[in-house]
Amino acid sequence: MKKTKLYTVTGICVILAAITLVTTKNTNITGASGTKQTEIHQDKRISKQTFVNDEAGNRAVTSVNNKVKDASASQPVLSAVSTQKSYNAYVCEDDSQLLYIQDQTTDKTQTITVEPHLATGIMSLEWLDDKMIVAFSHVSPFMGCMSVYDASTQELLLEKYCSGYAFGDTLDSLAYVEATSGDSGNHKLLNSEDKLLYQTEKKERITNIAANHTNGDIAIVVGKYLKDGETQKFHVVILAKRGDKYIKVKTQRVKLNSVNSVQWKDDEQIIITNDAGKEVIRK
Repeated sequence: MKKTKLYTVTGICVILAAITLVTTKNTNITGASGTKQTEIHQDKRISKQTFVNDEAGNRAVTSVNNKVKDASASQPVLSAVSTQKSYNAYVCEDDSQLLYIQDQTTDKTQTITVEPHLATGIMSLEWLDDKMIVAFSHVSPFMGCMSVYDASTQELLLEKYCSGYAFGDTLDSLAYVEATSGDSGNHKLLNSEDKLLYQTEKKERITNIAANHTNGDIAIVVGKYLKDGETQKFHVVILAKRGDKYIKVKTQRVKLNSVNSVQWKDDEQIIITNDAGKEVIRK
C-alpha cells in the first residue's frame, strides 16, 4: 500500500514538472517575409520603453501612457534601424505583437500593438524609409499580414494580407502577392490599390519578388512543381514600369535548382541566389 502511494505521488510530480517546462518555454520569433532585404538583428542596448495602447478595430495603436518597463525583463528578438537612423524598431520575446519604436534623438520609446485579424505575431521588420516601418505578421503557412506604420505618429498607413511583397521608393510602389491557400497556382501580383499587375499560370506560384528603387521595375521568381509534386523549376519574369502600368519585358529560365532570394544589382541586372551560389540575369 505504501508503494502504491509513493508511485502515485511520484507520477503527479513528473506531470507537473512537464507542464511547467512547456508553459515556460520562450517563443522564438524568426524569419523575414519572402521579400525582405533589410537585415534583422538582436539589440540588447535598449534601456527604456514607453507604452502606447489604443485600439482601432482589430488593428491597434493610439494613446500614449507614462508607464516605463525595464528591457532587461525581456530582450529584443527582432530589431531594425530606420534608413537615416532616426528610429530603432524592435520586438521583445514576451509579446510578439508589440512593436517598440525608439526615437534615437530623444531616447523616448512608444509602442504599437500589431494585431491584424488572425495574426499570431510579428515575424519580420523593415524600414521603407526613415519614417515608415513595415511589420510582417504570421497568419498561416500560406500567408501573413504586412502592416505599414508612421513611426512618428504610430498611425497605420497600409495593411495587406499577402504571401510576399516588395516596395520601391514610395508607399505607392508596393507590389504584393495575393494570399491564397495551398499551392494550386494562379498567383496574383497586385499593387497598393489592389489592381492586377501579373498573374501566373495554373500550378505556378510566385516565390520571390524584388522592386527596383530607381525606376520601379519589378522582378519576380515563379516556381512550378513537376509531376512528382516535389521538384520545382523556376523562371524569372521582369515587369518594366511604364507610367502607371507594368509591361512584361522578359521571361527567362533560372538555372539554379532552388531560389532563396532575388534582388536588383542595378537597373539592368538582377541577382538570384541559393545556398550553393548565385545567378545573374540581365533585363
